[in-house]
Amino acid sequence: MSDLTDNSAVIDRASWALLNPYNGDLVKARVLNECLGVLRAHQVRIAELEAERDDYRERARMCLDLQEIAEAERDNWRERYNEVAENHKDRMADQRDAIRAKTFEECAAIALNPGFVEAQDTEWDEGVNYAKAFIAKRIRALAQKDESKTETGE
Repeated sequence: MSDLTDNSAVIDRASWALLNPYNGDLVKARVLNECLGVLRAHQVRIAELEAERDDYRERARMCLDLQEIAEAERDNWRERYNEVAENHKDRMADQRDAIRAKTFEECAAIALNPGFVEAQDTEWDEGVNYAKAFIAKRIRALAQKDESKTETGE
């Protein structure tokens, strides 16, 4: 059996042997047998290449299946992340609103009683008491205004 790369020599010999009228049947049979050997070797190599191709196709299908599984898992994790992030965002907003309301109320209480002695009955002291009440009222108005902003999403 000749090498697969030396097919041109086999074809030349086969052409000479088959076309030469002086060659007997034995020579022709030998040449045909050599050609069949080359053909069988090519058929074996073709079968190997087809098996290799089928193996690569199967691997490609497996890769596509793995890719689909990975994409589905990624989407699942993305959805979970978004749910957790949204829940966290809502909890943080609730805590922020609670802290904000408490802070405004504390500011209003401090404005009403800043820690020094309550004003007496003098005219000056009545102005101070009025100013403290006014400041507390303005702080509470700010708190209500701020609550309306958070409800509208500003």
